[in-house]
Amino acid sequence: MVIGLWAVSWVKAQNAEATLAEQYCGSCHQYTPPDMFEAAHWKTQILPRMAQFMGIYKDSATAVALQRHSTAYPLAPMLSQSAFDSITNFFVKNAALQPAPPVFEGDTILPFEPIIPLNKVIPPGSSMVRIGPGDQITIGDVYAKKLLFFNSNDLSYRKGGFIDEGIVDLETSGDTMWITVMGSFSPSEAAQGYLLQLITSTGNAAVIQDSLQRPVQTTRCDLDKDGDMDFLICEFGKYTGKVTWLEQTLNGQWRRHTLFQKSGAISAQVEDTNQDGDLDIMVLFGQADEGILRLLNDGQQQFEPELLLRFSPAHGSSSMLRVDINNDGHQDIVYTCGDNADFAPLYKPWHGIYIYLNDGSEQYQMAHFIHLPGAYQAAVHDFDFDGDLDIAAIAFFPEYNVASPDFLYAENTGQLQYTLHYTTTGQWGRWITMDTGDTDHDGDIDIVLGSMAFEVPNQPKWVNQWKKQGIPFILLKNKRF
Repeated sequence: MVIGLWAVSWVKAQNAEATLAEQYCGSCHQYTPPDMFEAAHWKTQILPRMAQFMGIYKDSATAVALQRHSTAYPLAPMLSQSAFDSITNFFVKNAALQPAPPVFEGDTILPFEPIIPLNKVIPPGSSMVRIGPGDQITIGDVYAKKLLFFNSNDLSYRKGGFIDEGIVDLETSGDTMWITVMGSFSPSEAAQGYLLQLITSTGNAAVIQDSLQRPVQTTRCDLDKDGDMDFLICEFGKYTGKVTWLEQTLNGQWRRHTLFQKSGAISAQVEDTNQDGDLDIMVLFGQADEGILRLLNDGQQQFEPELLLRFSPAHGSSSMLRVDINNDGHQDIVYTCGDNADFAPLYKPWHGIYIYLNDGSEQYQMAHFIHLPGAYQAAVHDFDFDGDLDIAAIAFFPEYNVASPDFLYAENTGQLQYTLHYTTTGQWGRWITMDTGDTDHDGDIDIVLGSMAFEVPNQPKWVNQWKKQGIPFILLKNKRF
């Protein structure tokens, strides 16, 4: 009888801890089960940081410093210390051991020829790479604080110009460039980013909008259907951020609208998703409360948010593409997750490329998963001209100890089945950005990968090699034609 009562009490205590964990840890983002990480990771890294977001600080000086830094830190505790201790106990007791990374399955035969530019950039810090405009490859370098132009035919260096830290996006029309500058590549709450307009024929430059919170993407679009082009800006921020509409007014000025306030806006696509004649917005958020949101345009300058997919903050969402990958007339989603920089990197078996199929009413079901540790960006094209869409992807956080891929080509063999081809160990660089296009005008799609010599924990040899080689990008020339 005593054993039975003890067992009942133990179950009740377990249930109480689980309820607390789900209540508080699911209040700001999708609940993350304890078996996603090992006990030491929960106890020493994740939960101490989460405590601060619940208003529990190790001392008053820490509280003051954090609260001064960001409004994300509460002035008063959201729960008692004993309640948080119960949550900690629940996660630590129910944690799982970290799985060992598997040997990657696939082959190393790529249908692309790697070509390395002769001109070096030491250290390479390619925060943006674009094929074009014209016969050139454009690089934004975070370390040199430069915009660099290379000839796309022989990859020779053309010219460059100084711009502030963090060139991350580029829109062009004619002789005009609109350059998105983060202002701080490192995580920061500071609103130091801006959108720069550059007239390449004259060299004249002007800031269209300043005081942006680490903007990472800008899209030219006519959101209000008034005949002129506006800008949609993803302000990633750190703890705070937003999706911004920069409306062009009749006198050529700009009016700033906040469409949705949340950190982590990492990429957006603008299209009429419900065929009502107005452009809607699909946004991927990759910070804390991760997921894909649709902002429905009512045609009256109002945008209604609708959550389509939600992911755990452990996912590390990194990119999103809307594309009809199964050719059924509906725009699907190709999504990558692989950001692994918040703590000491751990192997995460859920990192990779996901395909979500659209049933025609913006309801999505996962149809395929390709494991790629540290997946950072994907491109979708019919690279081999066989009538279906293939996927190329890069990994900024590969598993160096087991030589997992840093570049992956998934050849679609029909019915969303893929043959995998890959490269490993990053012998030329660490790929953080990519672009696709026909660089040599031979009719097929080539790929350019931009390298950033960024630290790799416990792997200093790689950073030293990347710095010494100074390779800012490589061209993967499609060997189809």
